[in-house]
Amino acid sequence: MQVVRYVPNEVDVSLRALLALFVIGFGVWIIFAWMKYDKSAAQTEQGLHKGTKQLIELTLVREDANKLACASNITVEGLNCAYLANSQPRVPAPPDDAHLLRPYCNVKNDVLLAAGLWDSPGMRGQLPNERFTVMCNYNVVGVLKSVSLRWSPTDKFDAAKQTLPVGILTDCVIPQ
Repeated sequence: MQVVRYVPNEVDVSLRALLALFVIGFGVWIIFAWMKYDKSAAQTEQGLHKGTKQLIELTLVREDANKLACASNITVEGLNCAYLANSQPRVPAPPDDAHLLRPYCNVKNDVLLAAGLWDSPGMRGQLPNERFTVMCNYNVVGVLKSVSLRWSPTDKFDAAKQTLPVGILTDCVIPQ
């Protein structure tokens, strides 16, 4: 019995090398694309990305103006939480509501960080006694990974489980 030995020719070797380089290049591209995505997009169902503007509907109670808070050492486009990551108040405090981040939930229960809600003209005056919704334009200016949230002044801060969008709320109105 005669054993036939396969000897690859130059074309086979070249094709295998080209395929290997393609697979490696594609893998590197995927990794870099994901790293960039992670820095510009929040992990919510809404697909909120830095630089986008969306109409969103938030659920609130009027006491939320004094109850909601976040804690982080990071400032995003001049917006920051009232507390530092160690849960101590930020000194100096953000100058006004337009620069103070607070956590909010939309009607789908997605969490986002936003500033400017309570300064919006549509929020001045008597607010409903019961839970209500507000429609606002949400301008996403960044995302935040390292943040803790508090839903009541008596609660402790809990670390957010995902990257959250950071933005500014404008043109807020209570639907009639």
